[in-house]
Amino acid sequence: MRKSMQILVMLVLVSTFSNWALAQKGVVSHRIRGCDYFLIYIERSSDYVLAEWYGGYDPEKGDVVYGSFSPYGFKDVNYANDREGRLWIEDYALRRDRALEKLYEKCD
Repeated sequence: MRKSMQILVMLVLVSTFSNWALAQKGVVSHRIRGCDYFLIYIERSSDYVLAEWYGGYDPEKGDVVYGSFSPYGFKDVNYANDREGRLWIEDYALRRDRALEKLYEKCD
């Protein structure tokens, strides 16, 4: 019984750390007051993601966020401030100009 409990704990730890290892790191780069849409800059790819806030922590400009930012759809993310949130990925792999254009269209 003790051995099976140790294996279970190890599996949970491996699963948790592998999710963090596979997560992308982004920074909330643009946020317009009164709008649920915002941009996340993905550091490794230099791409932008257009996301819509759907619950949990409501991020601010400059917040560091970890998660999977593609493909489209709902994503549960973690923030560097030990908070969690739920996003809808509206678009991804965007260049800065196109990302800003889409953000302003959504927040107009």
